[in-house]
Amino acid sequence: MSKQFVKESELSYQKSAHSWIPTTVRWHTSGLRVVQCKVQQPIYTLAIYVPTLPENDTGEPHTLEHLVFCGSKRFAHRGYLDALALCNFSQGTNAWTYEDVTCYTLTTASEEALANVMAAYLDHVLSPQLRDEQFVTEVYHYDSKGREHGVVLSEVLGSESEEAEVGERRMLQLLFGEDAAYAKSFGGLTRSVAQLTNAEVAEYHKRFYDACNITMVVTGPVGARFEQALEDIPPEILHSSGHDSRRMIPINVPEGPVSARVLFAADSHVGSVQFGWRGPMGSDVETVTALEILLEYLTEEASSPLSMRFVECKRPVASSVVGYVKQSIPTTMFIGFDGVPYGDGGDSEGESGDEEESDDEPEDEGKSEDEEEESEPEEEDESKSDESGDDITRLLDEGYFAELLKIELERIYATKFDGDAQALRRAVEQYGQRLAKRMESHADDTLQTTIGIDIVASHFATGKFAVGTRARIFDVVAELAQRPIEYWLELLKTWLMDARTCHVCTVPDATMSARLDAERQQIEEANAATVVDAAAHDQRIALAVEANRVDLPATVRAGIPEPDAGGTSALPHTQLCAEAHGPLAAVQVLRSDTQFVNVRLHVPMAAMPEALRPFLALFQGLLFNTDVQLPVGAVHEGAKLTEPLHVSYAAMDQQLAELTTSRGSSVGMGVEPFVSSWTDEVFVVSLHTTPEKYADAVRCIVQAIVFGSFVTERISTVAQNLLADIAQIKRDGRDVLTACVARLSAQDQVGRPRWITNHVSLFDQERVLRQVMRDAASVAVYLDEIRRVLVHAPGMFLSLGMSDTDDAQQLTNTFVREWQTCMDAYSQYVPISEQPNDPFAIPRESRLPQLSEPLR
Repeated sequence: MSKQFVKESELSYQKSAHSWIPTTVRWHTSGLRVVQCKVQQPIYTLAIYVPTLPENDTGEPHTLEHLVFCGSKRFAHRGYLDALALCNFSQGTNAWTYEDVTCYTLTTASEEALANVMAAYLDHVLSPQLRDEQFVTEVYHYDSKGREHGVVLSEVLGSESEEAEVGERRMLQLLFGEDAAYAKSFGGLTRSVAQLTNAEVAEYHKRFYDACNITMVVTGPVGARFEQALEDIPPEILHSSGHDSRRMIPINVPEGPVSARVLFAADSHVGSVQFGWRGPMGSDVETVTALEILLEYLTEEASSPLSMRFVECKRPVASSVVGYVKQSIPTTMFIGFDGVPYGDGGDSEGESGDEEESDDEPEDEGKSEDEEEESEPEEEDESKSDESGDDITRLLDEGYFAELLKIELERIYATKFDGDAQALRRAVEQYGQRLAKRMESHADDTLQTTIGIDIVASHFATGKFAVGTRARIFDVVAELAQRPIEYWLELLKTWLMDARTCHVCTVPDATMSARLDAERQQIEEANAATVVDAAAHDQRIALAVEANRVDLPATVRAGIPEPDAGGTSALPHTQLCAEAHGPLAAVQVLRSDTQFVNVRLHVPMAAMPEALRPFLALFQGLLFNTDVQLPVGAVHEGAKLTEPLHVSYAAMDQQLAELTTSRGSSVGMGVEPFVSSWTDEVFVVSLHTTPEKYADAVRCIVQAIVFGSFVTERISTVAQNLLADIAQIKRDGRDVLTACVARLSAQDQVGRPRWITNHVSLFDQERVLRQVMRDAASVAVYLDEIRRVLVHAPGMFLSLGMSDTDDAQQLTNTFVREWQTCMDAYSQYVPISEQPNDPFAIPRESRLPQLSEPLR
């Protein structure tokens, strides 16, 4: 750096075995800072951080996030910034707002492209036009009939009564006090947004969006070209008016209630319970990291203590549990339970009584529906209280779930983590492996997140700019691995058991939507009553809409700079094939700079009978989440078994967690259940591990596939949790719209709906899973048959991602050896069907749509 920017600091960030060196520079007059992180990756990311605090519920931070993109002082035409980004190897600009920061982002593919966009982007952030017409269309207005409009208002209306939104808002009020900045709505509440004025937005921008408050973080293989582009930014763009928004956020603990029960609009039988605690300041990196590890130990895996107690039990009281630390000031810690049954938990026939039966599902033939219901055993008493004593009907009563969690944490403490002295050491190791994977796979996101935390803390906690509190994170992890069990017990007791615990129960209310609609009708009538001249009112709005349209003159479009395509960077890699043998028809190898081995097994499903396909989602959910029955001949702890061995799902899950950084399965190339994919004729199993654990990880994964035991209890538990997941998915309008579009548009070449749309989508799966819940025992035979078809499938295709030093053929041979060993044992009691080993096995009839034909 030379003339306009001065170097402030330089430090080294650990990247496991390697490191990054971010350099901080500061504009010599205004104080705007740039943190430059040289990372060897094929993309460049830019993030402009503006520390912002909500001062009320009008959503001023969120409103500015929208208005910034409508045009700036020097680039007045709306749409210019996005057109500029799109012409420079980017998918466009974006932004997000949290409680204490607003961030404007850009991702592009070359240094020249980044340089082309940077000055215009900064001008939009620092000097937006903020015209009244822009406020009308982007934020709020109502027409002559009183109907309210505006992009910001629409977003707020869509989220204000949602489960996550109402629960989080109330939780922050309990943790910080109702007058605290964190307790205000940074996105805005509808009635407050309606009172907001453009003048108030402009005043907020003046206070928080001064150049002296802003930090820009850039990651990628940046060099001299970027540095020159910084120097070339016109000084007037970076001018500061001296409005320093730094302040110390009060950290006093509020007095008042610690629990609440709030309603959200949904016709559903599941809600959620969230627990929250105030944690240490973010500068205490060791304690914060230790708490992250402790919460992951409690919740991350199916074998984690809270998962086994509340989710993976005979009668689940939640469909999922998650624990995490949030980087507020001070930090906050959360344990959240989703899919918590409410009322009868959806077991009443009223919720599914109008569902049609399917010929593909198990049922008692020859009986009427009424006779079936009469013949089923009564479960009413069991639904109210399971074997652990949980009263299912009271789970969302204020305080009830809190007592259950308190008892479980006390048990964990008293038994010293179930008597496992090495439990937290393993949790630390797994945390370190996942962190290394994130830093390798998503270096830009990881750096942006860690540096962004420091930027906000510098502004609202310390008052002195500094980044790099997490620069030596792997040293911290290594030190935590040496901590005795007493350290972790004290951590659990101090921060979770003895600390002030807040909890919020979010309860579905089927009548809320109607009440909200009635309120909106009253608001519209009141708005309409204020309109004196309807024609003039609508004309004013029409003029505002017209003035805020995207309209780039040809001269402006012609002046948009475009980068040289030859300047794009690429991730160094080598692609080749290894020799395929055994069950494998092909092996693809991708070499790159990595510390891990990434494995994807693609199993063709062309031979899968239609009657089995409705149960693939359940099979996917059970694959790594059920008991395993190892037969004679299977390998266990390095030796072949001479007698059968039963391995519980919890023990198998723990073993997989120790051997892999991630693993999963999917129908097609997706990663989520109930989602359609164009590659739906392939079942995919994936794992991510280290080279030294590769052989054991492959053995464990293959044994889970080949020897999984589909017992009734696990089938019922997983089916119930999947049903709760569906209930939550159905509350998200975007997810439901995507599923509807897929159902209406996904047809094969002869006009038939694709099988995955019928059998794996959330529409059909709710009915299938309810039938499973009624007769779980009979479903095991379907799951066993799915497994038989998959393990005997011809044409398996293996993808291996590895470093240049790993032996591709050796890794392939190891996979084949482990697969063959399992299949030799499996074939002793399940015959192998002979089929050609062809990656494009019959039937060869295409299930893809004929795109040249209109949709039916």
